[in-house]
Amino acid sequence: MLNTKLSIVSTPRSMQSLLGNSSSTMWVGALSFEERCVASLSKLSGEDLRVNAAVALGYSTQVNPSSDDQARRARNLEILSDLKSKAYDEEIRLVRIDAYSFQGLQDAMEDLIARDNPKFVIFDVSCMTKIHVLALAAMLSRSQLRFEWSVCYSIPENYGNLSEPHRKSGWRDIIVAPLAETALLFNEAHSRGIIMPGHEADRLILGLAELEPSGGLILLVNTPNRPDLRYLSERNNHKIMRQLTRLRSSDWVIKIVGLVDLDNLARYAKEQINIAKEFDAPVILFPYGPKLLLFFVALQLSSEYPEASWFVYPIPAAYDINYSEGIESTLWLVNETVETSHFVV
Repeated sequence: MLNTKLSIVSTPRSMQSLLGNSSSTMWVGALSFEERCVASLSKLSGEDLRVNAAVALGYSTQVNPSSDDQARRARNLEILSDLKSKAYDEEIRLVRIDAYSFQGLQDAMEDLIARDNPKFVIFDVSCMTKIHVLALAAMLSRSQLRFEWSVCYSIPENYGNLSEPHRKSGWRDIIVAPLAETALLFNEAHSRGIIMPGHEADRLILGLAELEPSGGLILLVNTPNRPDLRYLSERNNHKIMRQLTRLRSSDWVIKIVGLVDLDNLARYAKEQINIAKEFDAPVILFPYGPKLLLFFVALQLSSEYPEASWFVYPIPAAYDINYSEGIESTLWLVNETVETSHFVV
């Protein structure tokens, strides 16, 4: 069971005591073609806060066009390097890692922790793959952790391909995997689903074709100042959502949550966990929405129902170089009670 209080805040200032009182702090993010991969370290610098070590994960994902991808990654690495002495002390470390290896992410993080023995780690999930976000949540759910942590997520100013409801590059594989090594896939006739749809309808269709639960929860997310993002997700996934909810035997419900509404998010997920437990059935996560809330739900599932929590994730064949544009704001998920929304499980 998750035994901590988590809050979402809009400034890293609340972590000042953790950053200032420890001589061993670390930032971990992903080097990307997206501008927002540098946002959280820049924000720390702007708040006169710093960490001791900075680690960037390097992916070999396919991005079109590839020449622009390499140029943007090089520019972002230069920006991250220029933040040395402003946001972190040591030379930045680049760790090459398989973008879609669940175990690979956990192994890399455990190696880093064992080597540096940090007291506090900031994980920037903005440009991590969703597989790695889930793997991180599963790792942090373990009770034997000996360090404090925070997760941050930067919202872009815009998404560059919102007018395209279908990904032209297609999908290269589908991963069906447990969140914890102990998870079993049994009594599927009573399985529960937690769907967090994104902007690509075909991704959800592929996921459900691989493994369709008997019922569950469809979560639509309201992003601050961007209601159009939820409307777009609703529109692009309208047919499959209608198919799930309008059948006579349907046991699917749609709920709308805010990006910082952890109270309701935790309550909705808890309801699905409890139903699944009654039948010794699995909970299946379809993680296609905002990464901060995906992390939160995966953390809850890994903490409360590790014996039967799974996820389904289609891997894209390639990414669009204009996937996102700019940096609007950065949100921080912290282990403390503040005036913003929080939950206790």
